[in-house]
Amino acid sequence: MKFSIIVPIYKVEKYLPQCIESVQDQSYDDYELILVDDGSPDKCPEICDAYAKNNPHIKVIHKPNGGLSAARNTGIDAATGDYVIFLDGDDCLNKNALNDLSANLGDSAADILIGNVLHWFEDEEIVYFDNKQLVDYSKNHSLSDLCEKYVEKNVLIPWRAWQSTYRLDFIKKNQLLFDSDIIGAEDCDYFFRLCPFVKNYILSDCAIVKYRANREGSIVNAPSYKSIMGQFTVFKKLVDDCNKYKNPKAMKAYFSDKFANIIILVNGIQNIGEKKACLDYIKKNSYILSNCSKKPKYIAAKLIWAVLGYERGNSFLLKIQGKQ
Repeated sequence: MKFSIIVPIYKVEKYLPQCIESVQDQSYDDYELILVDDGSPDKCPEICDAYAKNNPHIKVIHKPNGGLSAARNTGIDAATGDYVIFLDGDDCLNKNALNDLSANLGDSAADILIGNVLHWFEDEEIVYFDNKQLVDYSKNHSLSDLCEKYVEKNVLIPWRAWQSTYRLDFIKKNQLLFDSDIIGAEDCDYFFRLCPFVKNYILSDCAIVKYRANREGSIVNAPSYKSIMGQFTVFKKLVDDCNKYKNPKAMKAYFSDKFANIIILVNGIQNIGEKKACLDYIKKNSYILSNCSKKPKYIAAKLIWAVLGYERGNSFLLKIQGKQ
């Protein structure tokens, strides 16, 4: 079984050597490491080429900057393995991940394998949610049912691209590429477009990737207008598409909460026109907030927004959180 490990690379020179070496250090050697230099302006291109000189498993693709999704799609086009792993350049492949994946996949021909999320901090590693709790359930239920079970558990649905391993011919047969127009919620969008095509999946407690949490400069910690609008657009679409679930009310509340979580980020946008565009989008789609859960923080936020408006309300909420 051969794995194609796709690494989109942009401005991660500080972390890239550790990322590459985490793959090279795997005891399992039937893999190709596809490094997609997405026009990175730092030393990443040179780092990629230097490692490729000494390792025949490594392929390097240099391309003009097109964003995370376009870089991943370039990697998919170049992949020749049986299964694909998406690994970001500031993260690492977990120790023995390829051996664990090979053992878990066996001869199942699963469309995807969903693993645990391992949050990697400077001095500790934490499993976000142990899939062991739902492995038995997953054996007799669809992927859509599994998503509802995650919502019932009040944890994040496993939509992170690097949380799963994907059969390459499944991706190519169904033309499942990332939408390069979406920033900030590309993984979420990809997962829910992929879901209807999945016939055979495995839920596993193995952690494929060590996710470097709270990295300075990441999209999560430095949101832009495009990333905020990308998240708004994706979560709105998911809210509007909830009637297909067995419990549409719970799913609408879940995705509406995600939409609401993004609103407070709008005040971080410096460009007045971009900030206004976001505020106008929120007002136009304010019906989504009526679906939010009854958690106290959403009840309070909606009341504050109703009284002060979104911009002033966000300022008040940020002061409460000590972030302003």
